[in-house]
Amino acid sequence: MNAAPVLVVLQREPPKALISSLTKAEVPFRQVSPQEAIRASSSAQLAICARVPGWQAVIARIYLGGGAAVIWGPPLAPFENRGLLPPHLEAVDDPARLIEALQRARDRVQGPAANPQQLSEKLLRESASSRSRSPPGLTFRM
Repeated sequence: MNAAPVLVVLQREPPKALISSLTKAEVPFRQVSPQEAIRASSSAQLAICARVPGWQAVIARIYLGGGAAVIWGPPLAPFENRGLLPPHLEAVDDPARLIEALQRARDRVQGPAANPQQLSEKLLRESASSRSRSPPGLTFRM
């Protein structure tokens, strides 16, 4: 599927079913902490990211670097997507659907419609817009 290892960003040990799904599909992966993910996010090609501290920043950086990600967990709630996340970000909590979700994510960023520069500009505009709507004293950091 992908030559570079998929970053698996989790707070604790990954579920056995998740590891089994990746192993069965022969997907190379590397489990990293949220802090390691931030450092590696600009060069990562593909990541599976749980809702760990800083997950939105990790995913935004991966996309801005030309990579793709899948959320490990339930679908995004409306309050979670404040314009900082890339379009078509998929959330999966079923290991049986994980490999297909990773493939779709990779295809989206490698397809003819992928344009990191355009996405970067969109994310920056939406980030500025969401900050201007934030209550006083509340700031967002990436």
